[in-house]
Amino acid sequence: MRLAMLTALFLVPSMVAAQDAFGGGWDPRLRLGGGGPAKYKARASGGGNTACERTAITAGLKWLEKHQQPDGRWLCEHSHDTTVAVTSLGVLAMTGNGSTLRAGPWKPAITKAVVWLRENQKASGAFADASGPHLLAALAITECYLLSDYKLLKKNSVLAINYANLLRADDGGWRASIEDQQSDPALTLWGTTLLVTACEVELADKDNLCDGVFDWLRSHQANLTPNSGILGVAAPVNRQSELVYDQAAANAFTLCWLSLSDENPTTAAAMQITAAAIRKDALIRARALPRTWVNNPRLKLSINEWFCSAHALAQAGDQKSVAAICKSLAKAQVADGEDRGSWAPIGVWGEAGGRAWTTAMAVLTLEAPYRYAKITGM
Repeated sequence: MRLAMLTALFLVPSMVAAQDAFGGGWDPRLRLGGGGPAKYKARASGGGNTACERTAITAGLKWLEKHQQPDGRWLCEHSHDTTVAVTSLGVLAMTGNGSTLRAGPWKPAITKAVVWLRENQKASGAFADASGPHLLAALAITECYLLSDYKLLKKNSVLAINYANLLRADDGGWRASIEDQQSDPALTLWGTTLLVTACEVELADKDNLCDGVFDWLRSHQANLTPNSGILGVAAPVNRQSELVYDQAAANAFTLCWLSLSDENPTTAAAMQITAAAIRKDALIRARALPRTWVNNPRLKLSINEWFCSAHALAQAGDQKSVAAICKSLAKAQVADGEDRGSWAPIGVWGEAGGRAWTTAMAVLTLEAPYRYAKITGM
């Protein structure tokens, strides 16, 4: 009964005109009287993608919609935590394409997933025991609150953000669990992204947004910490050597947010210079990696690395390299059969995350040209 009532509440028709400035038939810019934060305005435009890649995004989202459970989640066989992670990524892939809880072709799927996530949030604010799934869920809920302006989600967002802050390590980043002492590159990316989103709805202090993160990124430890917490499970032992690429790409994307933490032009400029030096090697690696989505153990293959690299390169203005990633990924999409529209769950995280995880991450990667407007001075 409660689930049905919540679903009905979320399905209130949009009060915004059906036609928007992007010609997409819906308006993703609902918050703040239709103005919305600048960094999200390009969503639903498909800008930067070819027609083939836009078709791939739509096919991927249709596959996710088709394989969503009636209660709103996307299943992952490993644990409840991994199911939370995959469900959250499904939401983020759909909001990245311009839909919200109020309008858009993926509104019903987003609605069901958000209802399920809310029902599974604990009194502490935690969505999961492991940091990675919690941070993904916290971001999905907070982004839906930001883009849809549903006051009902404010409490969930506040609780989730407060719990996320408990997961920060003393070194400045985010750790895989409260018991861990060292930060993890991928988790630090998702944690920083969460706080950036929280600032947009005034649920976090912009002045203290990235306290500690920049210092951690400059440390030697940022390139040594095992990346083991994205899904709440460890990467397969036989593929952990590949995480050096994951780490570098995640750190490069995290650096894109840090100019937002200091409004003083002098110190912000100094931070940009240092960040550029750190980021340079990561982007060189990202450009040099082979972009072929095939199950070959000799390849250093991780959909998380593709996602982080595509976004970091997009922020750097390297449209050619982003296009190469998107073209290769679109080409690798399953073209027919039951799995049409999805991506094979291969690579360092494929086995743990499964087809739904891989497909959601692939769609998020393809959205890199427009998911966020240029957010740094790079």
